[in-house]
This record gives sequence, C-alpha cells and structure tokens, in this order.
Amino acid sequence: MSRHLGLTSAQRLMLASQNFNPDEPLYNSAFLFVIDGAIDVTTFGDAFAQLVADTEALRTVIENPAGDARQVVLETIEFELPIIDFSEHLDPEEAATAWAAGMAKQPFDIELTTFDSALLQLTEGRFAWYLNQHHLVTDAKSAEVLFRHLEALYEAARSRSTEPIEPL
Repeated sequence: MSRHLGLTSAQRLMLASQNFNPDEPLYNSAFLFVIDGAIDVTTFGDAFAQLVADTEALRTVIENPAGDARQVVLETIEFELPIIDFSEHLDPEEAATAWAAGMAKQPFDIELTTFDSALLQLTEGRFAWYLNQHHLVTDAKSAEVLFRHLEALYEAARSRSTEPIEPL
C-alpha cells in the first residue's frame, strides 16, 4: 500500500520554483560513481533492484505537483537498470561523462519518478554508476549512503551471503 506524506516548507519552495521553470532541471542531483574492477552486470542489476525495494526515496513520487502536492511512497516502482557500453569510444570516460551530463539536463516527470540510473561500462574492468535524483527527495549525503548500500547489496549477492542487509 502506498504511503502519503506532506511536503516540508523547503520542499514546497523547491516545488514552487520548479513549477515556474518546468522545463529546467533546477533540482537534479546527478552523480557518477566510478567503480574499478570487473562487475557482474546481472548481479549489479539485481542489487540495484533490491536497492530500489529497500529505499523509500527511490520509490517516492510527487502527486499533484501543481496543486496541493504531497509525497507518495510507492510499494514498488518499475525500473530496469540500463547497461550502457562506452568501451568502444576513443575516450570512454569522457563519453560517459558527456552522456551523464546530457541526462542530468533532462527534467523529471516527478509524478512518475524522482530518479534515473544506469550502469556504464568504461573498459573491461572499469565501470561507472550513474544516479540522478530530484533534490525533493535527496541530498548529496544521501547519494553516498545509497552508493554504500548498493555496494553492500552487490557484494552480498556476489558472494551468495545469507546474512541479511538492513533496508535503508
């Protein structure tokens, strides 16, 4: 069952500003986390799906953003993590960074989602995880917490650990 929450004063101000500039990504918070080492992309995708299930901020949307807005924490949200291969580019990191910068300029339809994400392959043994969230539901410290939780979920899945990992 979905949970409905009011907006804080700061969130209402952000939303008002976003509503005045609907085509501008004023409050996108995008990060590229570089990961050195080979990654099992299927396991990473599974870990990301678990991260979404564990994290209310990734399942939060904004209902009626132009009116009496409120946050809705969905039980589930449909999202398949894209895997994008930049390894054939002359400069894979530059290409991935340019792609991420372009994606970060896309405004969210916050009634549908407040995040975007992808796993970017730079070389055989180097990846980057792209995460973009609307600032209505996150801050820079929270992105680091998500990265650490995803790392723990991935390592647990990769090692087939039976130890439970606490949801966020």
